[in-house]
Amino acid sequence: MPWWPGRWLLLLMPLAVVALLLWAAPRLQGWTHWQAMEQRVAALVGRCKHPRVVAAAMDISALGSSTLVGLLGVVAVPALWAAGGTDAALALALATALPGPLGRWLKHRTQLVRPADSRSITFGSSFPSNHTLMASAWWLTAAALTAPLMPTDALRNGAWLLGVLLPLAVGGSRVALGAHHVADVVAGWLLGFGLALSLVTPSM
Repeated sequence: MPWWPGRWLLLLMPLAVVALLLWAAPRLQGWTHWQAMEQRVAALVGRCKHPRVVAAAMDISALGSSTLVGLLGVVAVPALWAAGGTDAALALALATALPGPLGRWLKHRTQLVRPADSRSITFGSSFPSNHTLMASAWWLTAAALTAPLMPTDALRNGAWLLGVLLPLAVGGSRVALGAHHVADVVAGWLLGFGLALSLVTPSM
């Protein structure tokens, strides 16, 4: 399906999510039920300090790192382009390049404080989780583009399952490492999945 004009209209989806996150960020502290839930999660995370748990969470978290997402994009985008999938290559290129800067811009605008007891190296403010945002955008986009190429229903379903479960696991790992609040991760999922859906829906 051509890129013009329908696909650009779908960018209203992530733009609407950005507006929602900018509205919600300064109000989070006033949501008492949400904050109570955050405190319960933080207490649970504080008790989960076994080295193997931390190591596993770090490994899972790396699936949403800018380094890995960038490397995967550098390999996959030219391969799709060479195979004749121009639209698919462009969609995956955008899923590789857009989430990181978008997340950093939101962090700069929101300036929310990270959890006090982080077991991961962190940069910048807390909201949203950039690892979660990048994983959600990249893995779901990759799944949507590769699933139709699979020869069996089982493999197609497996691709979709990985495209959803990997970002969910990355978000969970960021909370488990104490690097982010639950709200940061939920924001990353909403924006990352919204961006992915806006990129791949016309070709589905």
